[in-house]
Amino acid sequence: MAGGIREINRLSIWIFGMIFLLIMAMFGTYSIVIWIKEGKI
Repeated sequence: MAGGIREINRLSIWIFGMIFLLIMAMFGTYSIVIWIKEGKI
């Protein structure tokens, strides 16, 4: 039982990390698009 809980906990951390990376990637792309529109790049 404890092993199963540990697996679920590891999976939830991995999913949270993937979602965090996805949000950071989207935020970075959005910032670059704004910079291009403002002429910073």
